[in-house]
Amino acid sequence: MFPRRLYAHRGASLECPENTLVSFQRAAELGVHALETDVHMTADGVIVVSHDPDSRRMGDRALEWRRVDFAAAQTVDLGWAFADAAGQHPWRARGVRVLALEELLTTFTN
Repeated sequence: MFPRRLYAHRGASLECPENTLVSFQRAAELGVHALETDVHMTADGVIVVSHDPDSRRMGDRALEWRRVDFAAAQTVDLGWAFADAAGQHPWRARGVRVLALEELLTTFTN
């Protein structure tokens, strides 16, 4: 029998805004074996972690990652749209920003 492996698609997305550092950190706390994500590139060539090609679904406003530089991308509040099981928005205005793939890899690589 093969050993079971627990993958976190978009991190702990039921508890935290998906594809963010807080979501991946929470997934690691829960004991996942691997993280799975999607990426896109900003206008200045930074690879960012996001399922969507823009911030429309998750953020406080819509920006297309490929049309803005990384500094502009980081001005979007990605905690804005997240709602917990009670329908509350606990991550709004808490500094949840788009994550550069490089930071994700640096944070979780031994």
